[in-house]
This record gives sequence, structure tokens and C-alpha cells, in this order.
Amino acid sequence: MVQPIQILTIAENDAIAASGVLTSQAVDMQHKEGFASLHLRTTGSGTIKAEYQISNDIENDAFADKNWIDGTTDIKVDHTAGNAIYPMPNEAFFARFFRIKLTETTTTDGVVASAWLATQ
Repeated sequence: MVQPIQILTIAENDAIAASGVLTSQAVDMQHKEGFASLHLRTTGSGTIKAEYQISNDIENDAFADKNWIDGTTDIKVDHTAGNAIYPMPNEAFFARFFRIKLTETTTTDGVVASAWLATQ
């Protein structure tokens, strides 16, 4: 049976300061088909790096910043002001849990971000 698409709000007009980080709650992929996308909308002159973190040990908050395929967990490294949807790479779901990490990458500019994660 096809699972319905579920939307998780990660940020809603949240300010992320220069060099700041916003991390979503963990998503349990156990009963999902393994599809996801990140909808990211930002304003301001900063730049956002969006990445995923994966874990099979959520109780100890043991999330990995690197995957075993290409050594990165980047979704988008240079999102600037605007509105975009980024598909999640399939290797993200070879772990039971994952979460989204948004990092403002400049040292002087912040952003205001809204973000939604669609999973199926």
C-alpha cells in the first residue's frame, strides 16, 4: 500500500544568525517508502547549507554527518534568498532515522528561513 505524503515543518520564519545552525527533529523512516524532499524558503543576504544527518541510535543522539557512499550529506550547499525544493538522495534512508541541518555559512549575514520536509 502506498503511504501518504507527510509534511514536517522544520522552520517557520526562523532567524538563523551568521554561522548559526538549525536542526530539525528526527524523522523515523521505518514505515516509509524512502522518498523525501526539502522545501526551503529564505530571505536575507546570507547563504544556507542544507544537509541531512542519519542515525540508527536515536536514544544517544548519535547522528552521523557523513554517509558511506560519497562522504557527504549535502542536499544543497549554497541556497541564497528564494524558494526551492530539493530532492533527498536515496542513500539517506539506509538508516532508520534522519534529520535536517540548516547552517548559515557566512560570518556576517543571517537569514530568515522557512522549511518543510515531505516524506513518503
